[in-house]
Amino acid sequence: MNQGLTPPVRVERFIREGFAGPGWREAWEAILERRGEGAGRNAVRFGAWPTAAGGEVEVAVKSFGPEPWVKNLADRRRGTKARRSFDTAVRLTEAGVGTPAPVAWFESWGPGNRLLASHFVSVRAPRHVSLRDEVIRIFRETPEMTPLLDCLRRTADLARAMHEAGVLHQDFGNQNILLRTDAEGMATGPAMVIDLNRSRFVDRPNLRQRARDLSRIHLPSDFLRILFEMVFEGRAPKAFLRWERWYRSFFAIHTRTRALRHPIRTWRRRAQPRGEPELPPDRDLWIWDEKSVQAISCHQSRDRRRLHSVPAALGAAGATL
Repeated sequence: MNQGLTPPVRVERFIREGFAGPGWREAWEAILERRGEGAGRNAVRFGAWPTAAGGEVEVAVKSFGPEPWVKNLADRRRGTKARRSFDTAVRLTEAGVGTPAPVAWFESWGPGNRLLASHFVSVRAPRHVSLRDEVIRIFRETPEMTPLLDCLRRTADLARAMHEAGVLHQDFGNQNILLRTDAEGMATGPAMVIDLNRSRFVDRPNLRQRARDLSRIHLPSDFLRILFEMVFEGRAPKAFLRWERWYRSFFAIHTRTRALRHPIRTWRRRAQPRGEPELPPDRDLWIWDEKSVQAISCHQSRDRRRLHSVPAALGAAGATL
């Protein structure tokens, strides 16, 4: 009797108090009809959302598609990506940690408890730039120490507050750290963290867990040292540094083997034109130090020896003489 009929779909949702304003259903349907923005598997849409007070806020909706059956079973037990993102955002906002305010989550389930899609709704972040883009801009346009140290201070404050709130991000890379900007596009205000779907709660993260969380931040080695000292407000513990180096090496192998693990996704990325600026090569990274009134290397001594050969160093010394 049911042959040819559309299988039933079960929709579950939760809307945070204060955001279930009149007309939210119509607003939700209008947002879903828009074309998703951004690259990758997960689409992001933007639109207006009515609040219970009678106003509107601009929201961002991140949609996640279906998962393989093994992850589908795990999502039924631990919560979908949308629900995990929402729960983490609630915890961070209640602790005063910078992240877009959570609004709602939606889930669509098909026959056999098969997840069809999940959506995380948050207030759209104010004018911002990612740490990745800001670091690249500094090195390419204004290679000066002061603005870079300012970005590191904001990032360190965010990382410390996030871990003190009992949250491990597990994808805490430059692209997921946002710095608010002013009308001229300059970074200002506290940093924010996004893409919370991989995070988990640990009330008191230990040094190994914190090292793993911070090992995906990409900076020249001497500025990594400075960042870690800012995070710990002093010299970073040796145990933390050992674990951080281990996880960073492991993540480097993970990155280099991405083409083997995800050949189709890698091919699609390489087929797309890349117009985004990138950091200069490591051997060409220098920055102007206003205090010493000279350009200095951005790497620690062991990396300088690796990047600059002895003949090149002797040639530079000879030219100076």
